[in-house]
Amino acid sequence: MLDFNELQRPIDPVAAGVNLLIDNALTKERRCKPPRRYLGASRLGHPCSRALQYEYMHSPISDVHGISGQTLRIFEAGHLFEELAARWLRLAGFELVTMDSTGKQFGFKVAEGKIAGNIDGVITAAPANSTINITCPALWEAKSMNNRSWQETAKKGLIVSKPVYAAQVALYQAYMETSFKGISQNPCLFTAINKNTAEIYHELVPFNADLAQRMSDKAVNIIKATEAMEMLPRAFGSREYYECKFCPYQDKCWEDLVAFRSFPEKGNDNSKPLNNIWVKRDENFINKALEYANLANQRKTAFYVIPGIVATEGKAGSADIIEMQTLLVDIDEGNTEEKLTILESTLGEATLIVESGGVTKTGHAKLHIYWQLLKAATGEELQKLLELRHNLALAIGGDTHFRSAHQPIRVAGSIYHKGGVGKLVKIRAYNAIEYELTELIEKVINLPSLSSNNAAKNGSNEQIASEHNTRTLSIDQIMIQKVHEGGNGEQTRFNHITAIIGFWLRRWHQGLVTEAVAMEEIRSFNLANMIPPWPDDRVRQTINGLWKIHVQKYGEPKKMTTKENIGLTPINPSDWQGSPPEREWILPDWLPRGYVTAIYGDGGVGKSLLAQQLMTALATGSEFMGMRAAPCKIYALMCEDDEHELWRRQASINAYYGLDMKALENNLRIVSRVGENNLLMIFNNSDSGQLTEFFNILLADIAAYGPDLIILDTAADLFGGNENNRPQVRQFIQTACGSLARETRGAVLLCAHPSEGGIQKGTGSGGSTAWNNTVRSRWYLKRPEGSQFTKNHRVLARVKSNYSTTGNEQYLEWSNGAFVHLNQLDFSPRIASQTQGARNDAERDRKTEVMLRLVESEALEGRLYTINQFSENFEGKYGFGSKRCIHSRISVAATQGLMQFIQNPTLYKLAIKSCNYGYLCTKHTMLKTEIIEDLKTGEVKYELIRIIPTHYKCKLNGALIPIET
Repeated sequence: MLDFNELQRPIDPVAAGVNLLIDNALTKERRCKPPRRYLGASRLGHPCSRALQYEYMHSPISDVHGISGQTLRIFEAGHLFEELAARWLRLAGFELVTMDSTGKQFGFKVAEGKIAGNIDGVITAAPANSTINITCPALWEAKSMNNRSWQETAKKGLIVSKPVYAAQVALYQAYMETSFKGISQNPCLFTAINKNTAEIYHELVPFNADLAQRMSDKAVNIIKATEAMEMLPRAFGSREYYECKFCPYQDKCWEDLVAFRSFPEKGNDNSKPLNNIWVKRDENFINKALEYANLANQRKTAFYVIPGIVATEGKAGSADIIEMQTLLVDIDEGNTEEKLTILESTLGEATLIVESGGVTKTGHAKLHIYWQLLKAATGEELQKLLELRHNLALAIGGDTHFRSAHQPIRVAGSIYHKGGVGKLVKIRAYNAIEYELTELIEKVINLPSLSSNNAAKNGSNEQIASEHNTRTLSIDQIMIQKVHEGGNGEQTRFNHITAIIGFWLRRWHQGLVTEAVAMEEIRSFNLANMIPPWPDDRVRQTINGLWKIHVQKYGEPKKMTTKENIGLTPINPSDWQGSPPEREWILPDWLPRGYVTAIYGDGGVGKSLLAQQLMTALATGSEFMGMRAAPCKIYALMCEDDEHELWRRQASINAYYGLDMKALENNLRIVSRVGENNLLMIFNNSDSGQLTEFFNILLADIAAYGPDLIILDTAADLFGGNENNRPQVRQFIQTACGSLARETRGAVLLCAHPSEGGIQKGTGSGGSTAWNNTVRSRWYLKRPEGSQFTKNHRVLARVKSNYSTTGNEQYLEWSNGAFVHLNQLDFSPRIASQTQGARNDAERDRKTEVMLRLVESEALEGRLYTINQFSENFEGKYGFGSKRCIHSRISVAATQGLMQFIQNPTLYKLAIKSCNYGYLCTKHTMLKTEIIEDLKTGEVKYELIRIIPTHYKCKLNGALIPIET
């Protein structure tokens, strides 16, 4: 019997032939179209300015990324879908214009036609009988999408899912205002058509003036850079990044180039160096290097190379070096043979040893020593390699200029012409050995002291040790130290003057001093501390070069900060009349409004689950850790869990609370960004933080939603700095996270992982102390210790709070995918193993804290007590002792202001009790009250009411005094 299931359908030569003819025709048609001579507004939201610059320059695209005939077919089909969407809207009664009187698309041109865009249409009137609130004129933009892209857009909205389209809409709304008055004031109707299912998604997008301005400035910056023949920096640090992998300009942007340099030699000052060139690292590289070496030899000039890869021809600054694969040290002082012995005994046998041609004062050959790495260092590893080169040079007495990535070095095989004597730069030894970067870092740390007796010979090491001890000077030390011509190590005129110039240029750029002050400080240092001073023209040239680089990297300088231009308004305490406003809380004592709270927890302990359970409780007004709050809006940015995991987790949480998903739709917005670039702030070499484009997009989305609580999970995905760097950490929390809290006047809960040391100490801290010091409140979720606990138990501790007491602990138990709150009183052990006095004090404090929490938790169940009722109810429980002991402890708590009273119980539908003080309460007591009984269903409904204390106990005489405000 024949089995046709195993037969594969052959490729139809007719279909393939016809498709080839169609694709060739479409490709030819595209090539015949003149390239557009402007920056398109539809593209300005792209994250990489350099890619847009290549588009504007009409750079050739990589063959592998060429636009295929099939892609051109997809483009045309997309246009047809958009035309259909316009037809359907008109049929539905919308008055939609898409062409002007000449039959062309509406659009705009600015900046002498260098920035332009064409819109899909404008809605001039909505259907008269419609309930849709569309204010006209309204911009209309339509996009056709595949099913996956459409689903993401419908779920997350335009701003989050399609930031490029969001930028396009904002620019169109701004620039079409001159043609359609009011269009920038009215939301745009954005339409997305699912090409697979014909489903349609519509969204009203408000005008984002800030986004439009940033995109307009971005376009101007691209044009200016292109006209100045300067390439803008890449948006990403590696060609392996997703955006770079699929960029049509990848090969152009990431060309592997090596920079060749030629310099005049001392003693041959009249020789003319060769032009600097950039050579591709391909099969012709060696031949080109030999050719360049021969030409340099003929001119008696030096041949140097920057020992790394650059990506852009004409660029070879530190920021342009993208990878390096050797650790090197240039030893040009002292007993180089002895230093070589020390280095190889510590780091391992060198891969390459080169005699550079020079001789030290002690008569030893100057050496270049290389250790090859197993793989090229890029990004953060490249910075580690540069720091390692610097530390190695400091330790061994080598050339510290190699701290900079762009420092060149003589090429082995070239000729050394100093002093008019031709000498080969020769390879002394080569060994095919490669090393791990981390291995070398550890070994350099263990490099022995060069001033030790058993290493010292001929007095050379005393000099080296002296240089080593003075290697790291602060800017304050440099400012007062004189430096002479011919200094060694870091004590050179060049190092000192460039450090001073950099310091004052940064202060000028940050708006801390005027340009005149900065220039005068630099001039004064040069005259007073440089012996002899540099010529004025050399100082000015260095200033101009460093300033140009700084502005390219960080933008235009800020205005100098003055009282007038920042609106500095002092506070007059005499204006503070009456009682100050109460502090606002999302959760009393735990989550303060307007500030950042951090929750720390080791991986797998359930930190993200607890955060999701918190957002569920707050969104629905449900109980959380024995507390309830009125329902509020929550925005959650989840960077560790995808949609399906969040869904599974939410289903378990809903089962615990008895909720369905509908209960969450109005008060909960969750955004999952697993595997995406989620950095909110990045940092430059001077630790100055820069908010990212994603931060601006996130802030706009959060501000539009208006949440009471923002959850950020986790810090590791959002912080683009060094967690041990205090200035970077403070900027991230205060500027990035703090901006979100201040913008919404809500609370921010930042999820983070503790360090290994923080786990061992039991503090849950991690990285710099600035993480703990900068947040106003910090929680720590961990597994409790003790035989009474199982692996499912957790304890949530309030380890820091600037506005309430610390030390409060809440006990939880994981069950069926959710945390069940346990009665903490059952886990509140009596105090032991202390001195008797300390035990008594601690036990009294424990009783007070438990009593306060009991008053609050009982109120959540609808029960308030007088002092006598409370004493009788809880006699002998929780280690309180007798009624008399309880009465006494409550009295002390009232004297301390911790316990207060109400004497208007009828306001809360409570019976009037005959007592001296009234009902007990605290500042944060919430009372559950019965408000409605549905006669049809018999259902009783409740609400939580904030108890307002009416009286307090006087500390001086114990009298009960009314609270006036």
